This record gives sequence, structure tokens and C-alpha cells, in this order.
Amino acid sequence: MGMSGITNIAPEEHKESELLNADHTQASAAAELPIDELGKPGSPENIRDRMERIREVGRENAYKRGVNEVSDDPVIFVDPDKLDGKTPAELGQQLSEILDDFHPDAKASLLETMNSDPSSPRTYTIDDIAENLSTLGPSALPEVITIDGETHGLAIVPNNDLDTKEELVHAFLDDRFFNEDQVKAIVDNMPGSDREWMRIVGNHEGEHMNTGRLYRDTIETLQNEAVADEVAIETANARNDGDVADAFEDLRALSADQLDVEHSTGALLHSGDQASIVHAEVAESYLDIMMDIVDNDPSVLISSDYAQDVLENDPEQFFAIINNHIETETAKTLAAYQADPTSNEAIGNAVVLQTFTNYANDFEGAYRRRALGQEDFPKSEPTQLVPQDVETAYHEFANKEARIEQELTEIEFEANQEFKTGEHFNSFDWESYEGDATVSYQLYMKDPEAYYAHVENVLDDIQEDLVKAYNEDPSYENAENLIKLEAIYQQQFSNRDYKLGPTLDGEVRSEAPDLISDEATRAHIEERIAREDYVPDPNDPKASTTTVTYEKVDPNARGPFDPKPVEHEAQQAKPTESANDPVQSPPAPAENTPQNPGTQQGTPEPVEDQLLQQDLDRSYTPGVDGTAYTTQVNGLETGEPNVDFDNGVTVGGMSMGSVFEQSANPDPENVTMVNAKVDTAPEVDPALLAAQQQLPEMNTQTLGR
Repeated sequence: MGMSGITNIAPEEHKESELLNADHTQASAAAELPIDELGKPGSPENIRDRMERIREVGRENAYKRGVNEVSDDPVIFVDPDKLDGKTPAELGQQLSEILDDFHPDAKASLLETMNSDPSSPRTYTIDDIAENLSTLGPSALPEVITIDGETHGLAIVPNNDLDTKEELVHAFLDDRFFNEDQVKAIVDNMPGSDREWMRIVGNHEGEHMNTGRLYRDTIETLQNEAVADEVAIETANARNDGDVADAFEDLRALSADQLDVEHSTGALLHSGDQASIVHAEVAESYLDIMMDIVDNDPSVLISSDYAQDVLENDPEQFFAIINNHIETETAKTLAAYQADPTSNEAIGNAVVLQTFTNYANDFEGAYRRRALGQEDFPKSEPTQLVPQDVETAYHEFANKEARIEQELTEIEFEANQEFKTGEHFNSFDWESYEGDATVSYQLYMKDPEAYYAHVENVLDDIQEDLVKAYNEDPSYENAENLIKLEAIYQQQFSNRDYKLGPTLDGEVRSEAPDLISDEATRAHIEERIAREDYVPDPNDPKASTTTVTYEKVDPNARGPFDPKPVEHEAQQAKPTESANDPVQSPPAPAENTPQNPGTQQGTPEPVEDQLLQQDLDRSYTPGVDGTAYTTQVNGLETGEPNVDFDNGVTVGGMSMGSVFEQSANPDPENVTMVNAKVDTAPEVDPALLAAQQQLPEMNTQTLGR
């Protein structure tokens, strides 16, 4: 046993020797407690504190025993109550001490594992990890530490607010559906001691140690939670804790929570189904649907009665209404299915209804046994409205469609991250523009029609290039570019319609174009999924050559949604985008500049660098500490602004134009520059312009970045 809140016990020690029976646990716990925690004898308060601490350690050891008797890997335990620092740095120091006490290499291994995902947008520090662990309830992080080639899991011990049966029940139940009287009744009808409940929770987390580290989505997580519950229930039954196992299953049936769908495993435990998107969607909504059914039933005559009141005060009426509704819907749904058993809609309706019925029946049985004390109320048989093979095929179909929809959403998100609107206003015709806006965010606020007209022109230019490329070569990359461009059109036109408001009678605004067929889009997404899921066969000698590889992207290369180069003569006609433009991202400083020296003293700067530096000088000068600039904006309540070269000025990921709209006191003119100043645009050196005309075409394009 280690120190500082960490314990490592190999699973074999628990499985072979059964170290911890209840009496030995408490005696050992008392013997191990420091004197200052036991208190001094003589006062009732100290005696009570001493006994409570002994009970607390007994509950903690029961949880550890439960984890170790199921986990195939050795487990390191972290007590979140030991992570009580006031700052992330203090928490990180505490976790570092815990890990160092186990093994000098444990911290480095944990950091390597937590930062092993190349797609992660950030690098996690030990402070970040400690801050997260300090907030967790009982949980498992499988395979996160490797020492001398052996993987270890990290298990979080229940904290002092979640280590008794009563506290667990409170945590599981949604207070939208259960008041304190109902919760008390449920607790009173839950058999077993606190230690027995901690042990079955430990069994659940121990199984998580065996199922891998990363769950891709809600469906996979829900299935893994159901498997962990099944193993915990089987393990408890094997040690003659069947009453606790049944109560644990009932608690799952009662604990629907819209914010925690992945743990709504009740119907899966009873029916034995594999989790699908249907289960996830029904688990998220079935209790709300049940409440709506009762609220809208004509037999609930008193207007002040809500479904929750009926459940508490007249549960027989509540469940009669639900069961009558299910019976009526079942007759209609089966009639539609029998009329056309090949109809995907009819099959889907039947599968959804039978899934809802299973969740509703399990809820009724659990409520009667636990809230009403009807302990002999039997478990219902799983509902089966269509043949099992038909149901299985529909779940597979629904999961595939959900994955495609998820993938399309990710593509749309990527697209709108890649298209940085403000960067495209260097090509705006400021010379011909007759309004008083001089930068893009002013144009957005003062003349949004002109703003979005320019955005549409930019997108149309990009469209011409990308459609041509796709028609010449319908490759994976060219198809994805068109799908992304469609998403950018849709987002920009949606923003436009929101900003401009309803159209006048007869006014017609352009709509997002269809650039690629639905069939081609679906085929592309299916290929994208196949690439993401591809796992080479270790027995295939060609596997190393068939894996999907990605070429390193040149950060200076122009992407399909980056602005095209702009001739400098056009830029000098009117002040260019300045550093206080919230939707414009200025280019990074050139390597050879006074602020960022790159050439030797006396060496002439290349013409390209002089031209680029002159462009930069029109917009801003770097701050005294080497940063480009920072910003403060009055009237914001949504968060601190962030400024960088890639995204311009954003708050919470939103462009400044959107932030101004959503601010409590928007003031687009009041942008205070800190640690930087905006310069007046100097005259362009004619000699440099003449030299520019002599540059090769490739270098001219480079200057536009």
C-alpha cells in the first residue's frame, strides 16, 4: 500500500487470497490511520469521527476490492479527496506526488498516454489532468500508465460525497422526476450495506479496465456501460449478493438522464440487445415521453396535476395511462408493419416502439419494487414486435446512418474552421465602395448587404475553381472540397439571413448551391469512415503498404478556402484591414524585419520581403514584448477576446461580428488596442512596385499570403 492517496494491488492478490472481508477491512483500516486522523480519546466527537473514518476506509477498500477482482490489469487508485489544492498548479503537484510514490516513471507515462492523440487540439499538462481527476466520481482510465512493459489502469476512488448507498441513489436519480420523499423511499427499499454497494460499483469500473481506453461515440459508450453493468451484476450474483445486484439493475432503470444517456442501460440489461442509436435516443427521452403521455391524458382532470404528481400520489393511474397508450400504439404499429413488412419506416416504428416499451416496463417494475416497496413485483419479459433478425438489421442500418450524419457534421465543422471570412476582405473593392466603413467588421455592422455580397462573390470564385477540379478529377480530396464548400455556403447564407432579417415581399436571396450529388456525398463519407476505421491485418504481409497515410501539409501552402493573392496596386487605394479588424487575420511577420531580424547586418533584404514588410507596416507594428497585439473590447459579457494570426479576433470561438451582436452593450467602435499601435498607411515605394513587376509568377503568389 502506497502513500498520498494511491494504492496499487495486483488483481491476482485479491482473486487468490481474498484479503478483505468486512471485519478485517475495518480492523486494518483503524490500524493504518494516523493518530491525528483517529483523534484523541475522551470526547464523543472524536469517537464518532474515529468510527466514521474507519467506516470510510472500509467503503474505500470495498471499492478497491471490487475493481481488482474484475480487472485483468493491475490498478493504481487515486483518491480525489487527496486532490484538494486550491489552484491547478497545487493539484498538479499533489497528483505528481501520488504518481511518484507509485513509480518514478508513472507521471511521464500518463502524460505520454493522455497526449497520444494527434488530433487533440491541445497538449495536456499534469495540472490539467489533476484538475479533471479532482472532479470525477468513481471512474476508470484503462491502460494509461505503462511501467516496464506492463500496462496499468487508473481508478478514481469515490469521494466522500459519493461513497454511501444513499449518496449513490441521490446521484443516479434525476430530481426532475423524483422528489425527496420518493428518493427516501427508494433508498429505504435498496438492500445491502454501503460496502456492498461500493464493491459492485468497483466491479463495474473494474470491467472498464478490460475494454480499452477510447470510446468513439455515444453508441459505443452505451454498449460498454451495459457490458460493465452486466459483469458487475454477474460478479455480485456469484458471491451471493443477488439482492444488491437486482437493486443495482433497478437503479439503472430509474436513472434516465438527458445529460448522461451513456449510463441509461436499464433496457439493455433486461433485453440483452446490442446498443444502437435507437437505444441512445429512446434512453434520452423515454421518461420525458412518459410524463408527456400522462400530462396529455384526458383522465388527468385536475389542471394543477402534473405527471410527477400523479406518479407520486396515484402511481396506479400513472402506469395505467402509460400501458394503455403502449397498447394502442402497438396495435397501430403492428398493423402497419404487417401490411408492408419490407417498409423501412414500418420496421423502424416497430423497433422504436418496442425499445420504448422495454424502457417503460423496466421503469415501472423498478419503481414499484423500490419506491412503492412491492418487492415481489415480477420483471417483465422483453417486448418483441418484429423478428429478431429484422430488428438486428434495422439497428445496424440506424447505426450506419447515424455515423454518416455524425461524419457529415464533422466535415461541416472543419469547413467553417478552414474558411476564415475576414481574410477575404483584402480583395474587397474599397475604392469603389461609397460607405464610411474602412474595415470588414465595420462593413458587417454598417452595411451587411455589401458585406455578404462580397462573401458570396468570394465563394462563387472558389466554387469555379473547385468544380473545375472535381470535374477533371473526382478524387477523394476534390469531393471533400466540394462538400465543405456546400457547408460554407449554407453557413454564410444562414448568417446573412439572420443578420438581414426577414425578406420583403418579392425579395429573393440566393440559396446555397448543390455542388455535388447526394450519391457522391454519401460515397465519399462512407470512404472517409472506412479510412478512419481501417485496421491493418497483422498477418497480411502487405498490411504496411495498405495503411492509409497522410502527407504532411505545408503550413505556407494555400488551401482551397484561403484567399487568393491580391495585387498591391488595389490594396493602396483605401486603408487595408488593420489590426483592430475583428474578422481579419493579418499575415505573420516576415522573417527579415527590424522586429524579427533574419538577415545579417548590411545584407539587402530580398524584394519579396521588403514588399511583404511594407504590407505589414500598413496594418500594425508588433508590441514591445514581441507579441503581435492583444485587444480589449468594452461591453462584452461572453468571455475574454482572443487574437491570433490564424483566426483574427474571436471570443469563445465566435467572430467579433457575432460577438458584437450578442453582447449586452455592443460597441463596435470601441476596440482598445493594448501593446500595439495602428499605423497610418505609408506611400508605396515606386521602386519596389516596379521591382514587383519583374518577380516570377510563383513569388508574386507568395506575396499575397
